[in-house]
Amino acid sequence: ATGRGVSAHRHHGGGHYAGQDVEQRVGQWTREEEAYATKIGQLFRQGKIPNCPEGITMRALLSNLLNCAPMRVSKKYSGEHAIGKRSYRHAQGVSKDDAAAVHAELQALEQAFHNSVRGIGRLKMSLLGTSNLHTPVTAQEHTRAWGAAQHAAGGHPVA
Repeated sequence: ATGRGVSAHRHHGGGHYAGQDVEQRVGQWTREEEAYATKIGQLFRQGKIPNCPEGITMRALLSNLLNCAPMRVSKKYSGEHAIGKRSYRHAQGVSKDDAAAVHAELQALEQAFHNSVRGIGRLKMSLLGTSNLHTPVTAQEHTRAWGAAQHAAGGHPVA
């Protein structure tokens, strides 16, 4: 069913892992969504995002985590808040204490975001596996495995 904050169109393109069919979120951002996205932006620039594949852009990462079109992210982060096309690089030498603090803060923000959109849209991905969703890394691995299986079965790989 289509509700507030959910597109009536299903998206089958890149960014989704193989075989997934999830309606994209549209419209206004929740306060929790903004807080979550802002923290991800800070951690992206610092190279401290857990379960984040090297080389992904912040626009693509947020689009996947928020289950929305990349243009929705670009519109939100335009002008002086523009996110650019920088690719993610993990920081070297992050201490266990720092990583634990990041995890705890992200977990609270991610759970609050998931709760804020419950009933108005489905999510497909999570940095920390919240709501039993794939992380960007496990989704990437799933897509590769699915593509290899399709190729082995004589189909065309989906990458």
